[in-house]
Amino acid sequence: MNIIQEIKKLNIPTDEFVVVGSSILVMHGIRKNDDIDDIDLLVSERIFDNLKQNGWKSRFIKFEDKQCENLINGFFEVGREYWNEQTVDFFKNNSDRLEIFDNVRFQSLKEFYEIKKSWKREKDLEDIILVENYYKNL
Repeated sequence: MNIIQEIKKLNIPTDEFVVVGSSILVMHGIRKNDDIDDIDLLVSERIFDNLKQNGWKSRFIKFEDKQCENLINGFFEVGREYWNEQTVDFFKNNSDRLEIFDNVRFQSLKEFYEIKKSWKREKDLEDIILVENYYKNL
């Protein structure tokens, strides 16, 4: 799967979403396209409501003490908020937390790494190690 091509098929205005999660590892060549299971997006309220009205399935996820509604369609998982202690509004002047590939905004590798470290989940350890090795080899 080509992440950029799949995202562009959604026809979402580029200023109303940010790609988050492990897709940034693919963009930096740390993982291969086939190594990721899904593409995670944060979208504006307007886009979220539009996708929901167009049949995307709701999925409620509990993370620590929060419960969030995400939408699922194929290999896309879409949310309105990110699950970290200091919620980042990627839609407001946070260009230092973004990287742009082919006009598509991604959560930066640094931001991804910091969030994974803050979560301290067993399943995030592999990504943390991969990013640390990537930085060592730059």
